[in-house]
Amino acid sequence: MHKLQQSHFTLLTILGSAILLALFAAAAVQAQSIPPDFNLILSAPGVRLFQKDYPGGNPDFVQVANLSQGASVALLYGAVQDEGFGQGAYGGDDPSFQKQSLDQVWQAFSAQNKAAFCLSNGGFFSTRDDPAKLAFPLKVGGEVISDGYGSDEYPGQQLMLEIWEQRADIVPLSGEALYGSSAPDLIGGLSAGADKEVTKTMGRTFIGLADADGDGSYEIFLVFNSLTSTQPAAADILRSFGAEKVIMLDGGGSAQLICRGKTYVASSREIPQTIAVLSGEAESPTELSPEDILDGLQGGVGKAVQDQVDELQEAAVDKMKDLLRPSAEQMKEQLNDWVSEQIEVQERQLKNKAEAEINRVFNQICGSALLPGVVAIAWWRLRKSHYR
Repeated sequence: MHKLQQSHFTLLTILGSAILLALFAAAAVQAQSIPPDFNLILSAPGVRLFQKDYPGGNPDFVQVANLSQGASVALLYGAVQDEGFGQGAYGGDDPSFQKQSLDQVWQAFSAQNKAAFCLSNGGFFSTRDDPAKLAFPLKVGGEVISDGYGSDEYPGQQLMLEIWEQRADIVPLSGEALYGSSAPDLIGGLSAGADKEVTKTMGRTFIGLADADGDGSYEIFLVFNSLTSTQPAAADILRSFGAEKVIMLDGGGSAQLICRGKTYVASSREIPQTIAVLSGEAESPTELSPEDILDGLQGGVGKAVQDQVDELQEAAVDKMKDLLRPSAEQMKEQLNDWVSEQIEVQERQLKNKAEAEINRVFNQICGSALLPGVVAIAWWRLRKSHYR
């Protein structure tokens, strides 16, 4: 009995340890990527929008899109007005694009894409011209739309953002890299340290990439938008979300953000190129204020904004609390009591079965033709023992 109890306890201990390790690991992966001063304000499958508030200042916004969970990114551009054949920086085209307000682009794009989540301004362009040319390359759907005109600007600090279906990357920009890239979509930009008024507080749009699962592929696509940020601050915020690579896009008066039809970073400037983030499914998200999130108001609205990651983290925390509540000795005592109870139950069941079998055999004998013989044998044995 003691060996049985010990084996049960060992098995349950191993199982419990495995569960704890798995839950701790899952919670740690989720907890490392979201800074505590950012609040979740909008959520849909595969995508989330976070906001950080400043007393008396403008908020910062960070979109987190998981490309491995169905989220996607689209590079949009205005109608081509002048193809600029062969005039590009790397021998390709250098077209001019019609400029539009971000709201106009959102209305047209979201009407055709129910999964449209957020829309931001995109690459650098010639702000004085309309239609306008892009400073750095743009590739959409496997086709290089523009080489850009700025190959001589910011030497050594030019980058390109490559986008595949389930991953992205940021690499140095060159003609060979541009035309040798297998990415169906890409856009050019600058390093976080390029001198675009580095320490001046102004509108900023940055992209960051993170490898949350550590497989060497960057599946987390981060978009930073703010009306008032410096370049180091924008890059540091993306790194606090886990970004390992960062690229700077157009800023200043171009910095803009619309999510689900609501403007979060506003500007009157019309732009020729934008970046859209789409959710994993075409469903409407739930928008919350920080008070809603903290207090759980509006009829359990907290559940509506919990995606798969948040639900796993919450469940892991609850499970760990349940498992860690009793001490090790209490757990051992409880397990031993449980094993003893099970053994007693089994013993009672065996005893009941034995009594039932004896009764069955007795009844069978009593109801058969063998009864007289059995009685005679019993009488003879009794008499023999009496006269010894």
